[in-house]
Amino acid sequence: MKRNFILIFSFFLLFHIKSQQKLIPVKVILCKSPDTLRGDLKVNSKKMHELYKKIIFKPATGPQKMFRPGQACQFFLEGRKFVSMEFEGQPSEFLEVLAEGKVLFYKGYAEFVNVNEVTYEPIYYLADANGNLEEVDEKKFAKQIKQRVGKDAPDIKELEAIKQFDEKAIALWLQKYNSR
Repeated sequence: MKRNFILIFSFFLLFHIKSQQKLIPVKVILCKSPDTLRGDLKVNSKKMHELYKKIIFKPATGPQKMFRPGQACQFFLEGRKFVSMEFEGQPSEFLEVLAEGKVLFYKGYAEFVNVNEVTYEPIYYLADANGNLEEVDEKKFAKQIKQRVGKDAPDIKELEAIKQFDEKAIALWLQKYNSR
């Protein structure tokens, strides 16, 4: 009886763990060679922040591979683009590209430890065409963007109308600005 209970329990535990991970079609561009790989990405829906540190790629044939920033330059996942970014000369994380053009807008995740609890919070960056990154202060985002685009940029009033930090609204404004 005890053995049957253990077997049933382990079966459900295994099923529960597997149900957390799903395979999503993805395209990965490698840094070291000009190869583009197509296959599936293993994504744990409860740990989406892991996408910013490493990706587990399953090609159509062959074993799965893990790529860290610096090994994979970029990957495309469900219409979203992630790029490998270097901090202080070391490839450290993937950043999601929210807006591209003259002014780039990126999203990453930072790990915070408070007593015994680990939390992951989004962190945003602005960059110019030269790749100079600046962390976005959510209270001073409009001022930081104005410094990048200039005070005379068209539709600057729309940016000033965004009173609280809103990732989607800022990304849309920057996409509109960059498309000119």
